[in-house]
Amino acid sequence: MNDLKDVALAIPAVENDVLAFDPSKRIWKPSKPWLGDLPDPADNTFLNLQDVPDSYISHGLDFVRIKADGSGLEFVPINQVPNGGGSGQILQKFSTADGATTWSDLSAGIVGCVPVGGITATDVQLAISQLEAQKQGLLTTPAVQLPSLNSPWINYGGGYLGAQYYKTIEGIVVLEGLIQAPGGSSTSGVTLFTLLPGFRPSGTLMFGPWSGGGSCRIDITVDGDVIMQSGNTAFTSFSGISFLAA
Repeated sequence: MNDLKDVALAIPAVENDVLAFDPSKRIWKPSKPWLGDLPDPADNTFLNLQDVPDSYISHGLDFVRIKADGSGLEFVPINQVPNGGGSGQILQKFSTADGATTWSDLSAGIVGCVPVGGITATDVQLAISQLEAQKQGLLTTPAVQLPSLNSPWINYGGGYLGAQYYKTIEGIVVLEGLIQAPGGSSTSGVTLFTLLPGFRPSGTLMFGPWSGGGSCRIDITVDGDVIMQSGNTAFTSFSGISFLAA
């Protein structure tokens, strides 16, 4: 084999390249001839990215920045690119000045979409804020209603939960609590209390909760009346009564 100094190159070599031997053609040639296509950093421009292999970053270019207008890359001092950045953050260009970049959280108002039509970025952020508020509302505890019991019925007391009801986010009305009529009362066709509008069924419903050591019958009408049809004045529980609101 001829000595390297005696072998003519197949194509011109460029600075910073190394030579590789092509055994099929028995010639020496530059291994990275495209290095000659890379611009000098002093030119401060890099517009023909399609002409440069993807591996150009590993060949001496230690400072490069994506231009905000999308026209290509430009060379800048490496200290203009912020260090650090946490998990989930993105690099944001916040003005046209050199080095005007920073790491930002996605929750800081940066949205991963492009507004169209007459919608502005502010509109998008407001919509996201409203969705966040609605989500928080879904996670809150339902408002509990405390009914006014018709005499002589009262809450049982003694640490037992009194009569109450609420509606879940799915629209299910739930009754709870324990009541009594210590002075005695009729237990047939007696309206114990009335549910507020929005907490009423679409038709009359019949339930059989626990009362005085046995089951009883309580009806709930479309007008919201909670009526005892049979039961015991010693105590009556509303546990187990639930239905879909109209």
